Amino acid sequence: MISKVISILVCITIFITSFFGINFNKFYDFFLQEELNISYGEDKQQTFDVYIPKTCDKETSLYFYIHGGAWIAGEKGTGLEHVKKKAKKYHIAAATVDYRLLVEGSHEKDCNTLMSDLYDAMAIIKKTLAQEGVSVKSCVVSGDSAGAHMALLYSYLHKNDSPCKEWILQQKRTLGRHSTRHSEIR
Repeated sequence: MISKVISILVCITIFITSFFGINFNKFYDFFLQEELNISYGEDKQQTFDVYIPKTCDKETSLYFYIHGGAWIAGEKGTGLEHVKKKAKKYHIAAATVDYRLLVEGSHEKDCNTLMSDLYDAMAIIKKTLAQEGVSVKSCVVSGDSAGAHMALLYSYLHKNDSPCKEWILQQKRTLGRHSTRHSEIR
């Protein structure tokens, strides 16, 4: 009997929230401080958004998300819900970045342009967080598709100034041992 009552109440709640267009994500956004469309360069594509949970520590990690799009398309809004979810779930600062896209047939921009954009964006993001009283103790660089490729390149190019450099070195040593063991298995 009680399970039927609970089931009916859940169904009524779902119906009412969908009928009246109540979006619980908007409620949770109340707990996020948003700094939107902050410029880190002269080009209109050089912008980022930062999300700071009101519950995060003053010394926190940063989730840095880079959108995909084959290096020629896409925009930071494609990862918006994903980035907000990470910030809320782990109580950490999070950012999503736009970068200057490559233009097919043009040699004006190249991979170095993209990496420079990410480096510049990271520096301004850290300054923006510092102005809000938050310091970055570690950083996760992530992305989707071309953004994942850029995240990997960025991480390797900047491993010496990364708070994760000891972890990267440890992973290299661990992976080396595993690959040796694997080659000995018949």
